[in-house]
Amino acid sequence: MTQHVLPAATPATEVRLFQLETLYDISRECAELDYPQDVLRVLLSSVMGAFGAIRGVALLGDSSGQLEAVDARGFSNPQTADRSPDLLASIERYLQATSEREARRYGDAWANAAGMDVWAAINVDDATRGILALGPRLSGARYAITDSRLLDQIASGTCAHLRNLRLRQHLQTAASDLERRVRALGVANEIATAIGAYWTVPRVHRFLLERVVDALRALEGALAIRTHDGWSVAARYAAAEIAAAPDDAAIVHAIELNDGSRPEKARVLVAELGVGQQQMAAIWLRRPHTGPAFDAHDADLLRVLSNEIAVVLENGRLFERFLLQQQEHFRLRAFLEQYVAPSVVAGLLDGAAQPSIEGTRLTVSVLKADMRASTELTVHLDPEVTLGLMNEYLALMSDVLVLHDATIDRIEGDGIVALFGAPAARDDDPIRAVRAAFAMHAAFARLLESWRLRLELSPSVGMGVGIATGEVLAANIGSAKRLHYTTTGPAINLAARLGDRAPAGTLQLDDRTWTLVSDALHLEKRRPRLLRAKGFPELVPVYRLPVGS
Repeated sequence: MTQHVLPAATPATEVRLFQLETLYDISRECAELDYPQDVLRVLLSSVMGAFGAIRGVALLGDSSGQLEAVDARGFSNPQTADRSPDLLASIERYLQATSEREARRYGDAWANAAGMDVWAAINVDDATRGILALGPRLSGARYAITDSRLLDQIASGTCAHLRNLRLRQHLQTAASDLERRVRALGVANEIATAIGAYWTVPRVHRFLLERVVDALRALEGALAIRTHDGWSVAARYAAAEIAAAPDDAAIVHAIELNDGSRPEKARVLVAELGVGQQQMAAIWLRRPHTGPAFDAHDADLLRVLSNEIAVVLENGRLFERFLLQQQEHFRLRAFLEQYVAPSVVAGLLDGAAQPSIEGTRLTVSVLKADMRASTELTVHLDPEVTLGLMNEYLALMSDVLVLHDATIDRIEGDGIVALFGAPAARDDDPIRAVRAAFAMHAAFARLLESWRLRLELSPSVGMGVGIATGEVLAANIGSAKRLHYTTTGPAINLAARLGDRAPAGTLQLDDRTWTLVSDALHLEKRRPRLLRAKGFPELVPVYRLPVGS
């Protein structure tokens, strides 16, 4: 039986096996690394050991000439490997080379200047390349062609790890960016859904600031509001471990110094908040010196949140203005309703009935009510008692008129002049005027009964009412300092004459009012009286109605 004997391994074979094992070890170790600097460190250490080199350099950079990572070994001063002016210029030219031939030429120049015996290109991608270079061997032996080829193979294999590492970094960056965006959307959604529960301005400011501090993982923060006098700190938040926080003046100073630039490695981050060109607020954040600094991604996240917060603050400002306008509206409405019916006030405030300064011609029904024997009622009473009776009477009559949507034009002593149809006309103005007159008589009768329980009254005490319908001029009259809305015209004077001449317990209508209301109110037909009224050249037809008609 023939025995086959394997040939003994030669020294060259053993060296080759060692180099291949080195290539495998490099691949295995680089697969677990996360940073280019660590890859270069493992690569250079393993290659120098495999080739027995006394010094070596591994570096990476981009096409702009900027070095990304460098590892140098065996130099008395490692700076000489990549930081001397001449060597640095050669490296920059190598990294900026636009062709393989040009890169090889600059690489050779750098290797000779740096004392390297052999080198291989690390071509990661179009934007990133590097060098793996070895100096003399400890044994003094020269590098063979096979050594150069093996170095190229090792460098080429390392490129695959660096590409994978770059891809992982891009994925991690994308994942971090997505996480920041999700966090920003989460905070924005929390602000949008929860802001209604924080209805007071200080609570809103505190809530917004806390959400931003938490989203940016800051140690402390402040929200400042821009005022006419500058910045005012409206809310502050700090973690429990803060020992010495800056005062408001220091925070305002940092906000004023902010130029809007994107920080690279900053411990303080400032963002101004605004809608359009209006800057309304600013957020100031700070991180501790022991933790990571703010970066451009944090600035982008704060910008997204700032836009959301600016909208919330602007809506809050508009809502606060709306509340103030509503308060003023209600105050003005309550004031006007002391003189004008609520429906008329609503028309005035809504702009539906706005009398012009020049005057507006309107057809109105004018009511004049006047108390009879008021002098006999009050002559034996104290002034305080008299004032109380008059206020009670006028308040009751005013309530009746307002209930019938009248505009109280003036109060003269115990006389009241009211308008139906000014400043806004309605089809039933004359009818409402007559109904109001009947209601005033009924209310005054009840008032007399209550007075008689307290006072001795003359039997002649009563009230007469006159109503006239016609065209009047409604306008604001007076001076620049004081205006009074009133009406003027024959119907005003006629109503006053009818009211003054109406016996107690009656109301007197002019001919036009009677024509407009008699059928609608089913009034008993009657012949008019002829009344001589001051200021009217002819006798005036008057219809006198006793109370209860």
